[in-house]
Amino acid sequence: KGCSNSLAQKYGTVDISKVTKADPFTIPAWKKVLEANDPGTFTAKSAVPLLIVQGGNDEQIPVASTLLLANHLCSLHQDLERWVYPGQRHAGVVAPSAGDTRLLVLNERHGRWLPLIWNVETGVQRELDLELPGDVSARWFQDSAALLIGHEHQARSELYRYDLDSNQLTRLPTPRGTIAGATARPDGVVEFLWSSGAAPPDVRDLAGRIVFRPP
Repeated sequence: KGCSNSLAQKYGTVDISKVTKADPFTIPAWKKVLEANDPGTFTAKSAVPLLIVQGGNDEQIPVASTLLLANHLCSLHQDLERWVYPGQRHAGVVAPSAGDTRLLVLNERHGRWLPLIWNVETGVQRELDLELPGDVSARWFQDSAALLIGHEHQARSELYRYDLDSNQLTRLPTPRGTIAGATARPDGVVEFLWSSGAAPPDVRDLAGRIVFRPP
């Protein structure tokens, strides 16, 4: 149902090192194209307004790098806004399906942080009252049809799937303990960092398989 999802399913097992012939920056023609499209090298503003959206815990692009970019473009008088959402990771803000203009954010309009979906094209905002006590977090499933909800209450961690069409909240099976960094892979499998007072932390999925255990 979208470009990134389809590509991930088809090529997710491909070893990039075996299909990449060379660093594109070492090939003059490619280097010229890449540098021409790098906003960090712009010397004049664009007529098109720019919105930079990033999670505060982005594990791929440092938050400081987008700040440097924004400062450079602002010095050119670029029409620019930069939004950083605390606690969100690289893929946790923008919907993953191609052509989807919705943003997933947390708002504190009702005294505590709750998910809100904002369509930046239409301006429509959809508040989600999950009726869960305690703290909640939210991330997209790759098909953009549901949200992966993290719930912390009375020292217990839980995961839920929230279907956006039916508004149905479904508890996902997880062991007792502390859950962090939960994410949904392109194939729909949910993985998370789990730990407890009786066992060292590891990364596992909802089926109970241990995906990674630190040495």
